[in-house]
Amino acid sequence: EKSAAVMLARSSCAAALRGAALGGVALRGAARSAAPVFGVAHPRAFASMPDEAKPWYVLGVQMGHQMGDIKAGVEVDSFLKGLTDKLNGTVDESNLSKEDSDKMRGGRLAEPLSGGLEVLKILQGRQKVREDALRDASKGAATEIGNKVLEAAAKEPGALKLPSGVVVVHGKEGEGAQPTLTDKVKLHYKGSLHTGKVFDNSRDRGDAPTEFPMSDVIPGFSQGLAQIKVGGSAKIVIPYEEGYGDQDLGQGLIPAFSVLIFEVEVVGVTPK
Repeated sequence: EKSAAVMLARSSCAAALRGAALGGVALRGAARSAAPVFGVAHPRAFASMPDEAKPWYVLGVQMGHQMGDIKAGVEVDSFLKGLTDKLNGTVDESNLSKEDSDKMRGGRLAEPLSGGLEVLKILQGRQKVREDALRDASKGAATEIGNKVLEAAAKEPGALKLPSGVVVVHGKEGEGAQPTLTDKVKLHYKGSLHTGKVFDNSRDRGDAPTEFPMSDVIPGFSQGLAQIKVGGSAKIVIPYEEGYGDQDLGQGLIPAFSVLIFEVEVVGVTPK
């Protein structure tokens, strides 16, 4: 049986941005008030909010969460004015494009409006900037740790450092053939992170060795296996570039930019 972790293709998974729902919200029968909920100035005032008003406040909170990066000031003020003007039937069409104005007049506000799409692009752009900053910080920290792990492995007795940065620390020396990229390899293995957390162990699926084509696994794993003869064992330490790269697998099972450590025992090789 092939391991989902080891056999996962290197290609990155496209992550879909969650855009804010800017159109199609129909607020029917909203109570008009001289002191709207938006005007509540202090949390203590929330306790005195009438029960019938609280669901509308919650809706506002939810919309605020969906819109995420909208900024206080002009953006929030303009959004709230557009909302209250529509509810009050006092929309200033000079602020709308002709296309959006025609949709409003034709009762087609459930369709995307150009202004709403423009805001969506802005919010998605801000979200991407924030995510990129977090990813860069994560990459820097993980790379620093990974480099230390690789350097330490390269100093161990029996270590061989490949041009790609993969380090193979030989244990028991084998006497059989060495697998090539066109072969199938039969082996036992355990994969872990630098913390010692095991993310995959072939023996958990039974005593029989696992078999798979060398070409089906991540580059660093196949490079390391190609250095081990049948009957031999070794530790393969793989830099993130030759592993799963910037992918975060299994909700933190293997974080992005992780150095991978495999302990392997090569049992057999079958020419493909």
